[in-house]
Amino acid sequence: MERPAPYDRALVLASLVRTMRDHYLAVRCGCGAARVIALGRMAADPRTADRTMAHVALRLACERCRTGPDEVFLTETIYGTGPQPQGMDTAGWAIPLVQRTAGGARLLRQAHRP
Repeated sequence: MERPAPYDRALVLASLVRTMRDHYLAVRCGCGAARVIALGRMAADPRTADRTMAHVALRLACERCRTGPDEVFLTETIYGTGPQPQGMDTAGWAIPLVQRTAGGARLLRQAHRP
């Protein structure tokens, strides 16, 4: 059973990376790539620690196809939005920060190329 998120989406987007350092960003792209980013590592870098979560979420790029990801979630655990390991009685919460429209960022960028 999934627990409700302790934060509101608007509050998270306005928060600084360093205030969310105990959480993770789960990133999925239309090309099939997925990754989880530890905000603690970003908070340790002085270049990114004082950026807002909205700034970071909108500027992420897929490591495989180099386009913007289709989904970005703030998650409680390092497992992101995927299955939790056995022994955990509840799934961690996830807050959607960015969700692209149908077709995704990858198809939108291909449509605008000359």
